[in-house]
Amino acid sequence: MRRFKKGQAVFEFVVASLILFAVIFYTINFVSVDFGMRHERFLTDHLEGNALRVSDLVMSPSVGIVSSWPDLSTVKMGALDASCAADYIETLDDLGLREELPYARYTHMKLTVIDLDSVVYVDCGRSAPEGTETAEVTRFGYLPAPINEIAIVSISLWGA
Repeated sequence: MRRFKKGQAVFEFVVASLILFAVIFYTINFVSVDFGMRHERFLTDHLEGNALRVSDLVMSPSVGIVSSWPDLSTVKMGALDASCAADYIETLDDLGLREELPYARYTHMKLTVIDLDSVVYVDCGRSAPEGTETAEVTRFGYLPAPINEIAIVSISLWGA
């Protein structure tokens, strides 16, 4: 059995304690540096996922502005544009964008349907302020007779 001198046991305890605190400090520092990057990536992924989900809803025949894919319905586009102009917040709620988000009170949306001649069929929502991170999805549809044009459906989401 090994016998310790009084000073030797205290010295070994101090060294072990210093090593323990150094390892704890290093671990906390390592995790906190990586946390910011992961949190920012989570917010971006969440916004992009919502943009894809909303574009799927808008381009579905049962709920959205499509009569039968890829034919866009001018009647449904007019109804969406009118409901958005009448109550923007209710339109956000219908699309499931009024949830509490970790980075914003709720998500804003800008939805436009424009044909190749720059005729606007739907202009719903607010544009993002300069410097705001946005998630954008662009889809294409066909405006049947009498218009016979390809239309660009653009959905942009941003948090505020």
